[in-house]
Amino acid sequence: MLFILRQLRRSFFQPGKLRTYVAYALGEILLIVVGILIAVRIGEWTQSKRNFAEETSILLRLKSDFLQNQERLEQNGVRYGKISKDLRAFLQIIGPAPGSVEDELVHEYMKALYYIPGYMPNTGVVNSLIASGKVGLIINEELNYKLTSWPAGLEAYAYDLEIMKELSIHDETFYPGYHHFRDLKVSMSEFVPEEF
Repeated sequence: MLFILRQLRRSFFQPGKLRTYVAYALGEILLIVVGILIAVRIGEWTQSKRNFAEETSILLRLKSDFLQNQERLEQNGVRYGKISKDLRAFLQIIGPAPGSVEDELVHEYMKALYYIPGYMPNTGVVNSLIASGKVGLIINEELNYKLTSWPAGLEAYAYDLEIMKELSIHDETFYPGYHHFRDLKVSMSEFVPEEF
């Protein structure tokens, strides 16, 4: 064993050999470091490419959901337009100079007073993004913020809608006179003079 160590020491410390070994070792270390840096860079590029593809997929799904939500909003707009029209007609019926009107027509217009169209948007993609943490893949910060605040806005809307429904059912001051029509189905002809 000592013989081997002596041989190594003699060959290692020979003039000029030490520099060769050190240069060789530094060259190996440099190659390893460069190889690692290249591998890391390729990994980052690959991950960036995957993230971009996933972000594109997410944005396409979001677009589909929000187009459907927009369509539902437009349908609600049409419903509100009909409600507005029915309410104007109802005001004409019960106005200062009411005429003779069929009870069924009055009851039809009365429905408009208490119809509260709800808005039930698609929330699956947004909820999935938030739950999985993938909302961070969306690079646009403003869009990212709006998506993360979307569920809270819907929750506030649902709460307000529920309050409105509760008031319309239980609170006489919210829609005065509704309970009279709803519960008794009062005939308007009792209140309209025959001469009209």
